[in-house]
Amino acid sequence: MPAHAGAKTNCNPNEGVFFSCQIGAKIVSLCMQPKGELDEYLEYRFGTPRRIELRYRGTLKDAPRKFFRAEITGVSNTGTTVWFVNQETHYVLNAPVRGGPYLEVIIRGKRISRLPCKDEWAGVEGDLDAESSAIESKSQATFFSTVLGIKTRSNQQQ
Repeated sequence: MPAHAGAKTNCNPNEGVFFSCQIGAKIVSLCMQPKGELDEYLEYRFGTPRRIELRYRGTLKDAPRKFFRAEITGVSNTGTTVWFVNQETHYVLNAPVRGGPYLEVIIRGKRISRLPCKDEWAGVEGDLDAESSAIESKSQATFFSTVLGIKTRSNQQQ
């Protein structure tokens, strides 16, 4: 059995776990810089600890390579959403109040996949509401227009 078989995160032992959960046989993680490092970063890692399939790093200084966060309020649910854009693909981590967290992959407003975290909240480490200078807050209307391509009354007035 591999040494990392029971791993719940793709973060290194000296990094902070901003968010992490198992999705099928893979793990999605947002890892923070080691304590004491001056350049605060947040790095998305998807895969297994032995084979990371996708990495994306955002820092305070990386204006075009940042993470974004919005509070999404709907008729039947609310929650926190953190996302980034890699080329034309949006990677969206959703943490709803009702139901478990999940990862969505969206290209040009079309959902390509929706991958739920195993064991819902019981399998999650970290907190998408935690503070990080690598995350820029956005409005719900901005999320709808930039990620989903949906025009709402409030983002048409901007």
